[in-house]
Amino acid sequence: MFEIAIRPARNEDLAAWLDLVNESFLRCPGAEPWTLRAAWSRTMVGDFPPGDLLIADLGGIPVGAVGVRCVGECGVVAHLAVLQGMRRQGVGTLLLERAVEELTSRGVPRLLAACWPVEAYLNFFQKHGFAPVRRHPKLAWDLRHVPARAAPAGLAIRDATPEDLAALPEILATCALPEWAWRFESGAAAGGAWQEWVDTARRDGHPHRVLVAVLDGRPVGAAAPAVDPGHVEDSGNREGILACGVCVIPGARRQGIGTTLLAAGLAALREWGMEWGSVWSCAPLDGPAAEASFYAASGAQVLREWLALERAV
Repeated sequence: MFEIAIRPARNEDLAAWLDLVNESFLRCPGAEPWTLRAAWSRTMVGDFPPGDLLIADLGGIPVGAVGVRCVGECGVVAHLAVLQGMRRQGVGTLLLERAVEELTSRGVPRLLAACWPVEAYLNFFQKHGFAPVRRHPKLAWDLRHVPARAAPAGLAIRDATPEDLAALPEILATCALPEWAWRFESGAAAGGAWQEWVDTARRDGHPHRVLVAVLDGRPVGAAAPAVDPGHVEDSGNREGILACGVCVIPGARRQGIGTTLLAAGLAALREWGMEWGSVWSCAPLDGPAAEASFYAASGAQVLREWLALERAV
């Protein structure tokens, strides 16, 4: 009799891992099949990258997998998948226990699990001490029907310059934290993310921009429209994304700045030949959040969502 062994993934496991993940998507509302290139795309996959992969091995055959990664003080467990014929036999529990052990050894004080809003997944993680804390819906616009918008008086939308990097971390941190702490654990990390976006956007021919909203000479908001050419080629879906959403500092909200930034970001995607624009958002478990409602009010439709669950180590 073979026994299940949990081990780190090897390069030769990747094709089997992709099959496991895509099989798990079959019962998940709104899921789209992945390709190997798309799986590690920070732009399109939806902000829960696979991270380090652990494989459940049965006699040399991968029958389950899970991704683990650390962001600051948070350990993330995502994309847990078990082969259809091996479910309800303890494989998922072995994977999760090993994932928790691995993340605990890295010294994180809390864990976050990301899963689809499917009862079987929710029950599984709750059985292991995780409690749901928020939802992450993905919303999308049909770019053929998004109207242009004139900027309010005194507001300018322009491409970010290196001089804007001092202001961009505060803009992102005030909008993203604490809900997105598993991705940007600090203002410094947010600054690093914007530095990467600005550097990428300055490369010739790369379909990516960092837009800054400047009110009376001061940067008060930002958005990063982007296209992943590999995702478009693999999926055939002409979809771009607002990579960090639309960010406006609290003191500048309700003045039309976010709506103007949004329109500019979607216009950039349309100019790059995209038919759809999308964004990942954050909402409480029992209702819409201001962020998601803002996007919905501009005509976005919810495509799918993740559930985020947490537990202490």
